[in-house]
Amino acid sequence: MDPVVLSEPGKVRLELLPPLALYVHIPWCVRKCPYCDFNSHERSG
Repeated sequence: MDPVVLSEPGKVRLELLPPLALYVHIPWCVRKCPYCDFNSHERSG
């Protein structure tokens, strides 16, 4: 990974940062989705 170059002191050029992604999984599924690859189980009851 290349170091982040500061164009001005205290300012970071966002286009030089690596991409960021976030996935939030709500674990209280009633039914397991066919595309879910997480270690998850359906709730009984």
